[in-house]
Amino acid sequence: MLSPKEIQQGYWIAHGWPTPFLKPINEIEEYTGQEMLAIAFARVDDTPSIRKKRLKKWCQALPGLQIKMLKLHASHQDLLEAAAQIKGLEALRTGWGRLQTIEPVAHCETLKSLVIDSCPSLKGLSSLPRLRKLIMLSIDNVREAQDLSFVGSMTSLNELSICGTLWTIQKVNDLWPLAKLGDLQVIKLYSTRVLQDGLIPLHRLKKLVRFECSLYYSTEELIALRQALPSLKYGTVIDYIRSTPE
Repeated sequence: MLSPKEIQQGYWIAHGWPTPFLKPINEIEEYTGQEMLAIAFARVDDTPSIRKKRLKKWCQALPGLQIKMLKLHASHQDLLEAAAQIKGLEALRTGWGRLQTIEPVAHCETLKSLVIDSCPSLKGLSSLPRLRKLIMLSIDNVREAQDLSFVGSMTSLNELSICGTLWTIQKVNDLWPLAKLGDLQVIKLYSTRVLQDGLIPLHRLKKLVRFECSLYYSTEELIALRQALPSLKYGTVIDYIRSTPE
């Protein structure tokens, strides 16, 4: 289960990720053995040849590095596959890019936190239940996430975010797969439209402590969720109700 600090600050910050940002490094030669690493393999002034060579160096080096938390500022399928081979990796953020599939990450048995940045055409979400130690999953703007049936068997999850972006709404068929995740403590649904049954499936999540969402839901829905879950302490469902005149 999440600690109070993880609930309040999020998994990454609670586990020591520098705020607000860790400056990314470009070259493998800049790596000095740190367990928390942010990589930006591409520069705006790169020639295609230089960028390709730098990417190749990172892909060759990553599997042998001792890293626990890794953020990719710009992703690439080869880079993601190399990152998934890091022994002992606990937290991964994919970065924005044109990834084809997330499936290689499913082989990273030690992963506890996975953040999938906006990648509308990404495939392979059905492979994620193989991550038995995963407690935090965040998915932004992935069309395949409209069907959340793959989440139903991810019973290790304590935190789940299914969000859109400032420019894109993430559609979700329904939230019934989440009702099977009895240990969920945190849910975030920003820029997300639920097409059927609204928030009703969340009434079964008796351990839910934090719920954050865009205000696409009626006051009645939020009040009903609050009444069904006395455990709720933080988030839109609390703050919005408190600020709504009676």
